Amino acid sequence: MTIVHDHGIHEYQVRFCLCPQETTLLKIPEPLQLIHAGLWPGSWSLPSSAYTISVLRDHHLLSLQSQISAFDYVGYLERLTDNVVSDDIPDRYREFMTAAREFSFMRATKRFGVEPSSTLPPGSMAVLCPACPQPGINMDPVYEATGRPKGEEFLDALFHTCDGNFQQNQKMKPMDEEDLPLTLGACFYADERDFATYLAQYKRKQKESTTCHKFGAMGYGRYGGRVSGVVGLSCARHMLALPNAVVDLNAGEAYAYVDYVQLSGLQRYMKLRMHVAGYDINCQYRIHFASRMQSIRERFDFLPSIRLTHFPPTLIAIGKFHLAAHIPRCRYKFSYNFLPGVGMTDGEALERIWGEVDGLAVRTKEMTPGHRHDTQNDHYNDMNIRRITKMPGDLVRRHLNAVARYAVAKAHLADVSKDIPEAQLEEMQAEEKTWLADVVDMAKHDQLPNPYELKVDRGLTTKELLMETEKTRTRLGSGESLDVLDTIFDGVQLQSMREDLLDAIEDDDGSDDSQKTLLAARSDLLVQLHKWTSAFNTTLQPALEIAAQAVQSAGEAKVRNGEKAEALPASFPLRDTDFLQPSVTSKAARAALGLPPLRNEKNKSDLWQEVYALEIPLPSSFDHRVLAEPVVETFLNWERRVRQAQMNDALNDVCTHMVTSEMLKLKKLDTTGKGITTRMGKRIRRKHDQVLAAADEYRRGRMAMLALGMDEDDPLFRPLRKQDLTKFTMSSEHQQLGESNRGVSWIWEDFSYADKQGDERYKQFHADVRRVHWFRTSALCKRWWEEERLVREEMNRTVRFFVFYRNLWTDTSTLGSDKSASAYARKQAHRYSRLLETCRKHFSKTTCDIVSGDGCSNELEG
Repeated sequence: MTIVHDHGIHEYQVRFCLCPQETTLLKIPEPLQLIHAGLWPGSWSLPSSAYTISVLRDHHLLSLQSQISAFDYVGYLERLTDNVVSDDIPDRYREFMTAAREFSFMRATKRFGVEPSSTLPPGSMAVLCPACPQPGINMDPVYEATGRPKGEEFLDALFHTCDGNFQQNQKMKPMDEEDLPLTLGACFYADERDFATYLAQYKRKQKESTTCHKFGAMGYGRYGGRVSGVVGLSCARHMLALPNAVVDLNAGEAYAYVDYVQLSGLQRYMKLRMHVAGYDINCQYRIHFASRMQSIRERFDFLPSIRLTHFPPTLIAIGKFHLAAHIPRCRYKFSYNFLPGVGMTDGEALERIWGEVDGLAVRTKEMTPGHRHDTQNDHYNDMNIRRITKMPGDLVRRHLNAVARYAVAKAHLADVSKDIPEAQLEEMQAEEKTWLADVVDMAKHDQLPNPYELKVDRGLTTKELLMETEKTRTRLGSGESLDVLDTIFDGVQLQSMREDLLDAIEDDDGSDDSQKTLLAARSDLLVQLHKWTSAFNTTLQPALEIAAQAVQSAGEAKVRNGEKAEALPASFPLRDTDFLQPSVTSKAARAALGLPPLRNEKNKSDLWQEVYALEIPLPSSFDHRVLAEPVVETFLNWERRVRQAQMNDALNDVCTHMVTSEMLKLKKLDTTGKGITTRMGKRIRRKHDQVLAAADEYRRGRMAMLALGMDEDDPLFRPLRKQDLTKFTMSSEHQQLGESNRGVSWIWEDFSYADKQGDERYKQFHADVRRVHWFRTSALCKRWWEEERLVREEMNRTVRFFVFYRNLWTDTSTLGSDKSASAYARKQAHRYSRLLETCRKHFSKTTCDIVSGDGCSNELEG
């Protein structure tokens, strides 16, 4: 036989025992004889190879710790055996993969105290989070039965977060579809058979409708492979994967997959009295969540793994990192900074988990379906175990930090409140109480005010402006004013198309394909410009000509009367040139000043010159004396609205692309291989270019607004300088406590303190700033208070969890007559005793008493 050990691959003469067993009078099967001898058979009929338990254990730990593949490990053993002519060594790679998979499964069943079977109980082989509420295991027995007092329900809430990962894919190649996982439904993947039945009957959308941005999680992206990725759940505060809470994707991250993940992964937690659910697109996903759940109840009540379908009261949130990519009206309704009862949770736990396991995808994308699930389940378990061993120390650090931060926040809130009149303070406190009661109900979100931002109307986005215009058109029919708005709106769009085409021509690589694309874009622009010119000549041109003639007539009259009149430029009635520091021509210098770029006409192609020569005049393009005439006042008001929408869209795009770029940079750190890092680098550069393009779009819109009479010091639409294009801080505590000192870019703020303290025009602005500052400071203080309470309860639950499993294994060790099983049970009980000792060591550093009337302190002392 070929015997594989940790010092190499060797061939031995093996004689099996032929002695009959006392009960059956038959010999012990050869595979069992090998196992009794400390060897794992390569096959189960007539094994001709075997692997020592030692080599399988070493490979298992190495694969978990260093992501070494079975192929590389077997290659290492071959070279260890003979590093001169390794090809002479027997190839046992295929048998090794089978043996390693079986060994890790059997080892897991032993660790969880379950019999190896194809019908294991759901989640019976998944490591649970000791700090999260586990019904019947670690919750305070008093409150588990009666519930927490009003206002403290969050102490027994499950904080979970959902996210998709398109790195964990599977290649499109021939697979054995009957290769089911050994851990079927018993670990972190939802029951594969029930999920297949669900997908076969559930009609899902490839792209979801949206009232926010088009996120990749809603199907707006490219996907490939037999499996395009996974979507899963984890606890949001401790980064442990939840049992039965991962499913494979075969396209985009459609709601149908997320619905099933929520139902499957939260089965054991359905009877809790409160959930806090985080998801990157919760603002869209939760809109029709209730109706989708009702449909699932009616159509899939026969699935064995989905028995409970009614969720407890759930607080809906969006992770702090992703929230900045949403439109403004989402950012305060779903923010972990403002929602009651969430502490300092950031909701981005799964992003960190994906960063850890993405290296596993290099191996699993080549595996068969069952082997892939077994391997991923094994790694999720190992990840959870490593979290648990470090949890006591982590909880103590978080508790000490929360105590210190709460003291600072409380003192700061007192300082902010002491200068506010008592009546006004009581009014704000009542408003805050009402807001906190309403924000937990999405049905009230449409009318929910935002006390955490300035009450100044920045204006509509383009989408909102079009919706409002369409409603007006439906109510009143087509009219002159709406025709003017359409013309101005289309003109702004054409100006943007022209600028984009000029950028594309400047970046042209000279290839035939790019030339065809540019010529097609030029033709499209000319066609639309021709249509628009007719509308311009009908709606705008007559009034603008009247205004220009009035200016000329006024000047001529002054000259006739002997007065000095301002000379008209040669280009009148249009503006002669860029009126904002035309002497600054460098693109970098203008970006540093917050100015749009000037075009350099030198050494440009004929196509560029042709596009550059196109004129798309709007009211903001005309001389300031023309715009001062009353006849064009209506035009100015309409263009101001369109330009505000243009700038709001551009700012949203800047933030969205910057967040996406930072996400790509974080993911690049976890990628390996020249090809994938090169592609990731190209995507990052593309996102960077999109940030700069959106910033230039904002600057052009702002220049037009200045031409239309906007104050240079407008507090809402400020200059977007080069240094303002910086990412926001992802740390929640720094974001709340130190942003003003570090000079965080204003694009991540919805208000700022103005410099003109004595200007009467800004008096109301400063009053609103102080009001908003109080609301934000109060929210920060409450979040740190909640964090301190939450971490204290998590320490209690951790102790109860370890006590529960120590006692469970201790009781198991006294059952039955199998001495080896009893010895192993005592070993497991000792493991939890050691974890309790770690708790005692770390928790003694805290000022709080880890006691909840359940004997936790006695366990620690014991």
